[in-house]
Amino acid sequence: MITPPAPTTFYRLTVTTATCSSLGLADFQKRMTVQELSKEGFSALASTIETLAAAERLTAHKNAVTLRVNALKEQA
Repeated sequence: MITPPAPTTFYRLTVTTATCSSLGLADFQKRMTVQELSKEGFSALASTIETLAAAERLTAHKNAVTLRVNALKEQA
């Protein structure tokens, strides 16, 4: 029959693991980068974005940029 460790041993193991572990809270959090472009910045990058999206076969992304470019042209 296996006996569980004494509470002091368990506590010692838990404290050691918690203080010496290579994992931290940041390892379990989702990180996200948010960027913002002005209309001018978007217009300057639009053709490059479309080219990259087409090369990576991200058709929906390319179409989204094309639609936004057309919408900006209509507003002007």
